[in-house]
Amino acid sequence: MSEVVERVARASFAFWKQQNSRVADFEDMNPDELEFAMAHARAMIGEMRKPTPSMVRAVYSVEPELDCVRGHHLMEDEVPKIFTAMIDEASK
Repeated sequence: MSEVVERVARASFAFWKQQNSRVADFEDMNPDELEFAMAHARAMIGEMRKPTPSMVRAVYSVEPELDCVRGHHLMEDEVPKIFTAMIDEASK
């Protein structure tokens, strides 16, 4: 189970739990509920897959702190590719 998917599923569960108190803890969900929570988390993460222009610009605000990436500064078309690869890995 992906750590990011589980974190999103847990956050979603915590929000859902405010409306429904039948299940006390994330671990107490039955297999169908857990499957739904994980699918929901993957769907939410999937929506983040394509970075917005402001998300790409945000990378450039921290790039100087990174010194350099792979020995060179990031090109504009590299940021979305890197971000998409990270989200794809998180969604596994």
